[in-house]
Amino acid sequence: MQLPDRSALIDRLEALLDAAGTTRATGPSDRSGIRAPAIFVVQVEGYEGLAADAREVLEREVVRRLDRLVRSTDVVGRLAADRYVLVADALAPESAGAVAERLRSAFAMPLSLERQLVSLPVRIAVEHSAGRRGRRVRAEDLLAGAEAQLERREGR
Repeated sequence: MQLPDRSALIDRLEALLDAAGTTRATGPSDRSGIRAPAIFVVQVEGYEGLAADAREVLEREVVRRLDRLVRSTDVVGRLAADRYVLVADALAPESAGAVAERLRSAFAMPLSLERQLVSLPVRIAVEHSAGRRGRRVRAEDLLAGAEAQLERREGR
């Protein structure tokens, strides 16, 4: 399955942001009832040392697990061999944690690869389009923010 790349994801997220008329909320009191796009970047561990055939099996399984979680308006894409993105449309900010937990749960079950069970540990970063004060939301900023979260966690 061919997944959208970074450019296609940015375009789709920009369209969702435009459709939502998204300007960041001005504070916690403004969050009630807000539903706006959010981006989840999922770093999948376990690709290291795998043969090409096994990598393909792993990639298909990652996509299958992500596809089971998305709604018809959501988009799954790929940034790198081990980095995937879920663009969630119309998500309440307080629901982001539950979505991240569903993502973690989807990868909790090991995969049979090369005649052994392989776990799929993931790191997940989330950026929601509601929450920064008064600025126009840019898709590239949301993606960059989520990727920066992953990099900070990796550096710890």
